[in-house]
Parts: sequence; structure tokens; C-alpha cells
Amino acid sequence: GRAGGPPRLRADLRDAEESGERKAAKLCAHLRQAADQASEVERLREDLKEALSQATRLREDLKEAQASVAERDLKEAHAQVAVAASQEQDERASIVERAQLVALAKREA
Repeated sequence: GRAGGPPRLRADLRDAEESGERKAAKLCAHLRQAADQASEVERLREDLKEALSQATRLREDLKEAQASVAERDLKEAHAQVAVAASQEQDERASIVERAQLVALAKREA
């Protein structure tokens, strides 16, 4: 049985080496995949951060817009009050005028 020993040993060694290379190649592929996934996760994290800061900016813009709308509404209301007040004054003046005319007409009559 001695003569068949070394060749079989060499074949076993070759099989082991090939098997080791296959395993190493598989492991490398897994590691590459894991690295790709990790960088994808990192990219997604960056995108998320950007989206969050954009949302914050939009919220600020919205607050500003609401404030300026409220301010405009307030100015409009003030203007309407001023118009109403001046109309009321005009009406009062014309009532007084009419009363004076009526009084004058009565005096003359």
C-alpha cells in the first residue's frame, strides 16, 4: 500500500488547496457585498440627513410665510377699520349738516 501513498497525498493536498481557494473566493465575494451594502447604508444615511435638513428649512419658510400673511391680514384689517372710521365721520358730518340746514330752514320759515 506504500506505493499509492504519496500520489494520493498529493491529490488530497491539491483538493484541499482548491477547496481553500474556493472558500477564500466566496469569503471575498461576501466581504465585497458587505462593503457595498455598508457604503449604500452610508449613502442612505447622508440622503436622510439632507432630507431632514430640507424639511427643517421648509418648516422655517412656512413659519415665515404664515407670519407675513398674518401681518398682511392685520394691516388689511387696520386699513378697513380706518376706512370705516372715516366713513362714519363723514356720515356724522353730513347728519350734522342736514340738521343745521333743517334748523336754518325752520328759523327762516
